[in-house]
Amino acid sequence: MSGPGLQFFDDEEVRSVAQVLETRELSRYRFSDDATESKTLRFETEFASFLGVPHCLGTNSCTSALFAGLLGLGLPEDAEVIVPGYTFVATLASVLYAGARPVFAEVDESLTLDPADLAKKITRRTAAVIAVHMLGAPSNLDALSDVCRRHDLLLIEDVAQAAGGSFRGRALGSFGRFGAFSLNHLKTFTGGDGGVLATSSSELFEAVFAIHDHGSRPYRAGVSEGAGLLGLNLRMHEMSGALALAQARKLPKILSACRTRKRKLIDAVGPLANARPIASNDAAGDCGNAAVWLFDEAPLAQRVAARLG
Repeated sequence: MSGPGLQFFDDEEVRSVAQVLETRELSRYRFSDDATESKTLRFETEFASFLGVPHCLGTNSCTSALFAGLLGLGLPEDAEVIVPGYTFVATLASVLYAGARPVFAEVDESLTLDPADLAKKITRRTAAVIAVHMLGAPSNLDALSDVCRRHDLLLIEDVAQAAGGSFRGRALGSFGRFGAFSLNHLKTFTGGDGGVLATSSSELFEAVFAIHDHGSRPYRAGVSEGAGLLGLNLRMHEMSGALALAQARKLPKILSACRTRKRKLIDAVGPLANARPIASNDAAGDCGNAAVWLFDEAPLAQRVAARLG
C-alpha cells in the first residue's frame, strides 16, 4: 500500500534526485563556493512559505521531529503531555523519550482529541497537549487552543497524516508551538522517509536545530550557545529533500485529487443504516486521503471490515 504522494511520481521526482547524484552533493551542507543549492534547504524554504511560518526543519522522520521539538521546549522533569487515545505509537513514544509522561484523553466523533475530555485530564503537572490530525482530518483547533490558553499549556500539532490540510483557512502545523509532519511512503506527499518540524518560534527553531545536528547553530553557523547541548544526528538526507521538494510542489494537485475522489466515494455509498461518515471540524480543510465511517454497533463494523478484507 502507498499514500497519495507516491501515486503522483513522475519525471519531476526522477530529475530532482538525479541532480543530487550528478552533483555528488549528498549532504545538505555545502563546502565549496561553486556548489549547487541544497535541495533540502530549498524544500524547507518552500514548505515554510506554503504553511505560512518562518521556520521549517527537515528531519529523518516525523518521530524525530516530535522528539526534537519536545526536547527543545525544555519541559519540566515531571511534566505530563496529553495525547489522544487514538493515534500512532510515535506520538506517545516521543513524549516518553523526551522524559515526560503521556496522558490519554478521549477522541470525539471526528476521531480527533475531544476538547471536553482534554479539560478533564489536566493536572498541575500538565505542560503540553498534542493535537493529532488523524486520517487527514483537522482537529478542533479553536476549542483546543482555547483550553490551552485558559490553562497556560503548550499546544503541539502532530500533522503526520494531514500535510496540506487546514483549519478555518489556515495551514495545519501553524497553530501550535510547533507542528511535526511525516514524509514516509504512506503520507499525503513523500520523501521516501523523513519528517519536518514547523514553528513560528526562532528560539525553538534554534534549539531544535542544535538537537537534530550535534549542537550546531542553524545551518552550522557555529556551535549553539545552549548550556551543555550536545545534540544528536536526526538530519534529513539530501535525496529525501530532493524527493520532498518535487512532491511538495504538487501538494495542491494531490489534495485536489484526494478530495474529489473522497466526495465521489461518499456519494456513491450513500446513506447507511446504523453507520455514518465521521464528524468534520472543517470539511474544506480535510485532506481527503481517507473516507471513514462510524458504526453504531461493533458487530456491524466487524462484518463490514471482513467483507472489505
